[in-house]
Amino acid sequence: MVDDIPLRRQEYCHSLAEALSVTPPVLPPTQAGSGTDPHRNYETRSQRVLNRQLKEATGWVPRYASVVEGWPAMLAQVEGTR
Repeated sequence: MVDDIPLRRQEYCHSLAEALSVTPPVLPPTQAGSGTDPHRNYETRSQRVLNRQLKEATGWVPRYASVVEGWPAMLAQVEGTR
């Protein structure tokens, strides 16, 4: 399952851009967040998370194997509500 290897920030943003049919954003390098400003560090550091522990504790199963597969379905649902 894809979730066992979380997407990196760039992969996440590119998958959303692809689902929206827009040009992917240009992301600042991770090193741009180093320094003393905690907000810049938060914006650029890795935020990858596994849901394995939640699945084991609750029996929850995601509807889609990864966000790459989930974006198009979510956007289709949003479009259907307009």
